Amino acid sequence: MVESQALVSIGVPVHNGARYLRGALDSLLAQEYGNFEVIISDNASSDGTAEICREYAARDPRVSYFRLSSKIEVFANFGLVLERARGAYFMWAAADDTWLPTFVSALAGELDSDPEAALAMCAAKRIREDGTLVDHVHLTEVFQGGGERHFALAMALASGKPYHLCFYGLFRTAFIRRAFPRIPMVVLGDRLFICELALAARFRYVNEVLYIRMGHDQAIPDRYVGEELGRIWTERLRYGKLVAAVVPYLAASPLIPWRRKLFIPAVALRFAWMQRKRVRRELWGGLRSAVALFMRRSSGRLTGGDTPPQTSRRFKQ
Repeated sequence: MVESQALVSIGVPVHNGARYLRGALDSLLAQEYGNFEVIISDNASSDGTAEICREYAARDPRVSYFRLSSKIEVFANFGLVLERARGAYFMWAAADDTWLPTFVSALAGELDSDPEAALAMCAAKRIREDGTLVDHVHLTEVFQGGGERHFALAMALASGKPYHLCFYGLFRTAFIRRAFPRIPMVVLGDRLFICELALAARFRYVNEVLYIRMGHDQAIPDRYVGEELGRIWTERLRYGKLVAAVVPYLAASPLIPWRRKLFIPAVALRFAWMQRKRVRRELWGGLRSAVALFMRRSSGRLTGGDTPPQTSRRFKQ
């Protein structure tokens, strides 16, 4: 494989990531690829993140560090590192993940070999915070001979396969800049986003575990308190909103060719089928809450204890 000399931009959006940040930066700076930059956007961290970032930026000219004075939404910070990218290729790097030294060179080589491909990804290992293994994620069932099948990959994503990890693959920068502003703000939005990209463009795949993804014990609403991402994971009908969003989101995509939009109904049905139990629980829970509220209000009207006379008169006017 001939190593490309195209500049690769690695965006590291981080907030209070001091616990694992050194390991992530060390593995990124150890990449064998010869031409890359690391862009860190510190989302107003209050731990030791700033000190670590300044240390790495001072000793390695490939690292640039930017710090926000006030906290912004998590995906807005993802957008900032993308805006600052100068390379032909781009990847997001979570501040608690690690990469084998050949990650960038292997994926850049795949994009070099296929000018029509917009994203390259490898197999991944998922671990818990204590380092114990969760599983290995291989995408071999939807890739053939290094290429991909748009419909098969989209259906696998809709079926719950963990192929949304492609979000942390290597993109052509121009392509992901067009796509990222449309990322849907619904639960499992990253999965729906990669589903759009799967229908829109060619993917390349390296069947080697070159990426280690850390999962967190803390729930998303607790990790993103006060942010939109945390809020959408606490909405009462969150999975119903996901199912309802699939068709309009994919149909409106400017990236998906019209002929592949014919796949959208099947993809939407698969999303709906896989989320049916969650949606049913949401609807049943909403119905029970509505009935309970109606009964409380009815009881209050009958006893006169909850509805003051002046309130009733005001509503009648």
